[in-house]
Amino acid sequence: EPYSYQWQVSTDNSNFTDIGLEDSINYQPGVLVQTQYYRLQFTSSLGCGTLYSDTVVVNVYDDLTIPVISSNTQTTICYDSVPHELFILTDPTGGNGIFTHQWQMLSGNLWTNIEEDSNDTIYQPKNLTDTISYRLISTSTYGCGEVVSEPYTINVYPIIQAGTISGTTPICYNTNTSLSFLSIPQGGGDTYTYQWQQSDDEITWNNISMANGVTY
Repeated sequence: EPYSYQWQVSTDNSNFTDIGLEDSINYQPGVLVQTQYYRLQFTSSLGCGTLYSDTVVVNVYDDLTIPVISSNTQTTICYDSVPHELFILTDPTGGNGIFTHQWQMLSGNLWTNIEEDSNDTIYQPKNLTDTISYRLISTSTYGCGEVVSEPYTINVYPIIQAGTISGTTPICYNTNTSLSFLSIPQGGGDTYTYQWQQSDDEITWNNISMANGVTY
């Protein structure tokens, strides 16, 4: 042949190096992780000199990074209450920088798509009666793949269950008695303040001054 061939590569379109034994007129680059410039060196077999082809650039988008999701709500909320909306705190990056989004929730051991507002960057959960974990899948519109956020969990306190109180009944006229919890209240974080009340007709109730303990 009148020429011998050598493919060359560069990361800055200035300093080129030979690519191994790639000495045919065709070259298949392998997996790329950064933008590369390629050219083909032609050397005359008769010693008449060396020429170079035009440079071809293969632009490589940055690798994808995961989004970070958050909420302005506390990580634990009361039973059957509505948390604040979930939103993207840190956007995904990489690819062409354009993504579609899909919110998911953990049901048992299975992540399932949330159909309503599924492609929005913000999601408003409904009122919750159980602890729920959420995550966001961001998919590159260029076809560079998808990335999944770390889960964000909203814990839900158990429903509050009123305790029962007991005391001596009936009692004699002009005597006193002691009232206390027979079973303590539960749920709602298990942290309470107390206020004893009294009524003459079980309709109108009034606070008893300074009666704020578990017994009265």
